[in-house]
Amino acid sequence: MLRALLVDDELPACKTLKWLIEENIPELAIAGFAHSATEARQFLSQEKIDLIFLDISMPGETGFDLLSSLTEGKYAVIFVTAHDEYAIKAFKTEALDYLLKPIDIDELKFAVNKVFKNSQAVKLSNFQKESLSKINNHLNSDRITIPHLEGLKIIEFAEIVYLEADSNYTIFHLMNAQKFVSSKTMGEFEPLLTAHFFRIHKSFVINLNHVAEYSKKNGNNVIMKEGSILPIARRRFQEFMYVLSNG
Repeated sequence: MLRALLVDDELPACKTLKWLIEENIPELAIAGFAHSATEARQFLSQEKIDLIFLDISMPGETGFDLLSSLTEGKYAVIFVTAHDEYAIKAFKTEALDYLLKPIDIDELKFAVNKVFKNSQAVKLSNFQKESLSKINNHLNSDRITIPHLEGLKIIEFAEIVYLEADSNYTIFHLMNAQKFVSSKTMGEFEPLLTAHFFRIHKSFVINLNHVAEYSKKNGNNVIMKEGSILPIARRRFQEFMYVLSNG
C-alpha cells in the first residue's frame, strides 16, 4: 500500500480530500497532514511517503517552493489547487497530475492511478495486461495490439483518430470512419500509446496528429480532421494548449 501526505494550509480542504480518498481509493493510505511547507519538510524527514498531494498557494512558501527544496524524483506529486492559471508551471515541474478544486472524483482516481502505474511496489495483477504489454514491446513502436473476444487486432498508431471510454470498454475511432471496440478500459491502453496521444477529457484520448483546430465556440473543443468535435476538460485545457503550441 502506498502512503500519501496531504499538504494544504486549509484544514477543511485536507479533511475533504482525506474523505474522498478513504471512500474511493482504499488502497492508498493517508499518512498525515501538513499545513505549510515547513511542516511538510519536517514530516517528510520522519516518515516514508510515496505521494504528496500539494496545494500551490500557501502563506510563506508556495507548493512550488516546497517541491524545489525536496530531493528530485523521490516523491510522486499531484498538485491540488483552486487556481487553474498554475497549470503550465505545474506541468513543467513534471508532477504526475494537477487537480482543480472542487475535486472531481473521477479525476482524482485517474491521477492516483498514474501513481500506482509508476510505482515499482505495485505489480500488475492482470495476466492479460502483462501479456499485452509484452506483445507491444516486441512489435514495432508504430502499432498497438488490442485484445477482443475473438483474439487480437493490430492497429497502426497513425490510423487511430481518438479513443473513447465507454464504461469498462474502449472505442477506437479510426480513419475512414471505422470503429473498433475492446473490452479493456482506456486506462489500460494509455501506457501503451506514444507521445502523440493526449487525454483531453476523462472520456477521450486524442491523436494530436489528427487535430484540425481548437474552438472555443460553445465551450472549449478540439476539432479532429475527420470532423469529430470533442470537449476539452477545464483542468486539461492549459496543458493541452501548451502541448499543442510546443508540438
